[in-house]
Amino acid sequence: MKTLNQKKLEKLSDRVVSAALIALHNRERDNFAKLVSTDATFIHNGQPENILQWADAFFFGDSEVSIAVLEESADGHTILASIHSSTAGELKAKMIFTISGGKVIALNAGKG
Repeated sequence: MKTLNQKKLEKLSDRVVSAALIALHNRERDNFAKLVSTDATFIHNGQPENILQWADAFFFGDSEVSIAVLEESADGHTILASIHSSTAGELKAKMIFTISGGKVIALNAGKG
């Protein structure tokens, strides 16, 4: 059964952004990795990091994590979300995706 959060994630206007957030929300590492370019750039709270290592630690690790979209930009590439983690608590995050060729080629994520 789909959660309300997943239904909202499915309605995002950019299909790649939607699929990437669904993969994170549902802890589907392989699906997320397929959506990320091998040379993707990732900035997390102003610092460059490896996107897959970050996802492994935050979304695919031991804690339970859920994503609820609060706002979406007109082009569908900027998302303001509430993220709940069983270890980190509740936080708001702003995620700015750059998409090319059906892949995430850049992501800038930080406190929203």
